[in-house]
Amino acid sequence: MKPDRCDERLESLPEANELARLWGAMTEIRNDIAHVGMNTQPQAASKLKQKVESFYPRLLELGKKLLPTE
Repeated sequence: MKPDRCDERLESLPEANELARLWGAMTEIRNDIAHVGMNTQPQAASKLKQKVESFYPRLLELGKKLLPTE
């Protein structure tokens, strides 16, 4: 796979590993929702909701660090 022009910038962030982990987890949730239970072991909607809600505080924190308003 050809490196993207943003790869180096992402890898230089102290939060890069956490961002990648959260992105992967959100992708799994998105796929479970988008494929409407076609996964061989779909998660319950309540579990998906709980996971999404647990990501929000950390995403907000990361956003404030990476996208300062000033």
